[in-house]
Amino acid sequence: MDAKFEQIGGEHYRTMAIQPLEFCLANNLNASQTHAVGYIVRVDNKGSELDGDQDIRKAIHILQFWLEWRIKERKKTPPVYPDELMVSGLDDED
Repeated sequence: MDAKFEQIGGEHYRTMAIQPLEFCLANNLNASQTHAVGYIVRVDNKGSELDGDQDIRKAIHILQFWLEWRIKERKKTPPVYPDELMVSGLDDED
């Protein structure tokens, strides 16, 4: 059996031209991106409009969480700029 043709609990992914997980794996997306894509693509295919609204909120929550994590991680490790990589005395012209 091919797992991409099986879905447990609904049909909202099976009817798509490409499964969201297949897309995410092919494009090396991280977990946050993968979850957000999954919620976004099923918005109009899952059932009621309220289910779709909830999926949009879930995607926004995942993306907000990821954004906050990225900002926090940047503060832990300041970026290294090319000037800081230069070894003193090696790039001086004589």
